[in-house]
Amino acid sequence: MKKCFALLGIFFLFCTFHNVTHAASPLPQLEKPVYIQDHLDVFTSSEKDTLNQRSDTLKNGTTSEILLMLMPTIGQENRQDYALRAGREYGVGDTKKENGIVILLNLDNGNEYRNRGIAVAVGYGLEGVLNDAKVGQLIDQYALEDMKKAIAIDPKGKDPLSKQYINKAVTKLYNAIVDEVNKAYGFDGKTYKQKEPEQQSEGFSIFEIIIAIFFVYLIISIFFNNGGRGNGGRRGGSGPIIFFPTGGGFSSGGFSSGSSGGSFGDSFGDSFGAGGGFGGGGADRGF
Repeated sequence: MKKCFALLGIFFLFCTFHNVTHAASPLPQLEKPVYIQDHLDVFTSSEKDTLNQRSDTLKNGTTSEILLMLMPTIGQENRQDYALRAGREYGVGDTKKENGIVILLNLDNGNEYRNRGIAVAVGYGLEGVLNDAKVGQLIDQYALEDMKKAIAIDPKGKDPLSKQYINKAVTKLYNAIVDEVNKAYGFDGKTYKQKEPEQQSEGFSIFEIIIAIFFVYLIISIFFNNGGRGNGGRRGGSGPIIFFPTGGGFSSGGFSSGSSGGSFGDSFGDSFGAGGGFGGGGADRGF
């Protein structure tokens, strides 16, 4: 059903966000280990390997992939848009199951563009496990307090103590999200007992709400344009005008892109494959 909504809304969203997509800067090349892209230098090699091992276990048992991306700045692109674009272009997750996750930390050069924060993008196949409310709760519970401490010490995250708090915050969030996915697949510490994840009550993403409003608008417009005819005349003019937001909460390509990430898999060896099925699922927090 979500894919259907996405296809019906694709033209409208493309027109709305075309300028944002055009202005987006290229993503950095993937470094090894591929699941941990630490451009803030907060992790040691051993710490990267430990987190990467958890991701390997997750992928081998479920085909799900999770990318942790720490950036000093992402320019003026909205952080949630950037996380979704990273998921699509890097091809995070399985192509058919669309079960990728991207955790992005953007320090925004000391909040230069008021875009500093954490954004988590969730692929279609895991939105029933990590719905928007759940993701927001995990960020609040595991990352927000330590990130606020880090920013209070050094907004750009270069001070050693600030790095320690950043390390602590994103590690706890990363592990919490992996734990949620593991639980959904019935992982007992050794094996995954379920081939498909146990879905939670999902609710609605912002993307789905926008599409629903769009269809309500169409229905109301038809009523105003056709329902008021009578005795050779028309009642009323055009239907009500509904304005949609033009940025901030939605991806510049907030629908599945199928195999858009395939080239990254070919170029980087130990890399992601051809996944990248991301919509509007996830949540973000600024600080």
